[in-house]
Amino acid sequence: MIKFKNEKKDFTIVYNAEDCTDNKVYDYVVSEEGVNLIMDNSDVFVMDSNTDIDEWNEQFYIEDEDEWNNVKKDWSLEDYFEFIEE
Repeated sequence: MIKFKNEKKDFTIVYNAEDCTDNKVYDYVVSEEGVNLIMDNSDVFVMDSNTDIDEWNEQFYIEDEDEWNNVKKDWSLEDYFEFIEE
């Protein structure tokens, strides 16, 4: 399971719906209007620091530390999350 490193740090990550390694990171929360524009133009999904941690964990189900180490950089999670054992 992942948890926020710093719950006060704003960010948004725009993921390609078919390949989460294809993503774009913003160090701020993209406005709702901005998210709508992004989502209208391609097959993506958007998650940000305001997204509930349970949603993050549902989207990026990570079973163990080895898996975390394999995906954290590719999915742009390493700056914002840490892995904890359940």
